[in-house]
Amino acid sequence: MEQGVTLATQAGDSLQQIVASARTVAQMIQSIAAAAEEQSSASEQVSRNIESITSVTRQTNEASGQTAQAAAELSRKAEELQRLVGRFKTNSAAA
Repeated sequence: MEQGVTLATQAGDSLQQIVASARTVAQMIQSIAAAAEEQSSASEQVSRNIESITSVTRQTNEASGQTAQAAAELSRKAEELQRLVGRFKTNSAAA
């Protein structure tokens, strides 16, 4: 009979350890879930930032193209102005 009581006590102790371990595992799972949610939120923020950078890059690219076109037009007009000014003959000795 003593052996039965001893075994029952050991079984009770083992069950208490199992319950304590289960609580620890449950807390770990909650921590993992919270960390996963934080990572998901951070990933979404990174994604939004990348989209914003992509948009700004696209706008910068378009502005660069417009600047290049304006520079080419300015160069063309400068050459035309130089050609027109070259038509005038000046008398540098008269000055």
